[in-house]
Amino acid sequence: MQIKKMILSIVLGSIVFSGCATKVNTTTVVPAEINRAAKIKRIAVTNFTKDNIGLSPKVETELVSTKIKGKKYFVVANRGDLDKVIRESKIQSEDIFDTKTAVKIGDLLGVQAIVTGVVSKTYSEDQSFYEGRSKCGDKKCTYTVDYKVRCTKRTVGMSGNIKLIDIERGDIIHTEGLDNTSVSKHCSDQSGGLPSKDALLNAMANTAAKTFVYKLSPHEIAYQIVLLEDPDIDYTDNEEKLLENFIIVMKAGRTDKGEKFAKQLVELTKGKSYVSIYNLGVIQELNGQTQEALKSFIAADSLVVTTVPEISKALTRIRLISKNTEKFKKDSEIRANVK
Repeated sequence: MQIKKMILSIVLGSIVFSGCATKVNTTTVVPAEINRAAKIKRIAVTNFTKDNIGLSPKVETELVSTKIKGKKYFVVANRGDLDKVIRESKIQSEDIFDTKTAVKIGDLLGVQAIVTGVVSKTYSEDQSFYEGRSKCGDKKCTYTVDYKVRCTKRTVGMSGNIKLIDIERGDIIHTEGLDNTSVSKHCSDQSGGLPSKDALLNAMANTAAKTFVYKLSPHEIAYQIVLLEDPDIDYTDNEEKLLENFIIVMKAGRTDKGEKFAKQLVELTKGKSYVSIYNLGVIQELNGQTQEALKSFIAADSLVVTTVPEISKALTRIRLISKNTEKFKKDSEIRANVK
């Protein structure tokens, strides 16, 4: 998730600075955080030990619904087949969390990895206390009256562990410790009431499942890129019109025409306008031409006298995207060879 945060911080910084500037929407792929997960196609999820919050089926649901570029990323073993293997192998439920036992199950199922887990503890505690308030003492509020209301604080928590086990190597690919707490408060002068223990635990289990599965697969992240609209050098009337038309077609989502205008503008300004070169770099970024975009952004940056935030952010962003794209490509090649 750190990679996603890095990209979001970069692109959101551009958006905040740009205000009402013209922006175009695009996406980028962030590779899986857990490197070895790239080799996992077929996967199974066992019933977790002491799972009184339904964490196991939530993890399974997340794996089933994970998609990249519109295609399912994992092939999840049928729960009925899993139960049959466990039953026929006479494996006790409390032994499933053991790595050797999980490997045996996974080997019989024909999967490359298996997810096991344990919910070691869930708890809920309510504490009563009083909270100060004040109200007007008369209609004109010439003085106030202090009083207290009764409140309740509900603390709900869970602890445990989720493991992803490599069947072929017989070791743990990734383990996720669970130590989550949720605190809610409600006072007698407020409407509604406290969420139930079950509702809070259910929400925490959903979050734990999403967090675990998120690290195992790549993700597409949507972001916006700011266009530069004002000439940085003396443009001719024709060049100004080209820039204006470029912005118009880009707002309409016509990157094909935008590319044509951007290239013409770079040529007409003889490569001396960082605005035209930067905008061409944006087109290249939109087209997935990360190396070409990087060259354009570097060229644009070399022409500026003072720092242009959009260009600085574009350089940082495209370098990170280039790195992620290369990693995703390598992971995809590895995955393509997995049977």
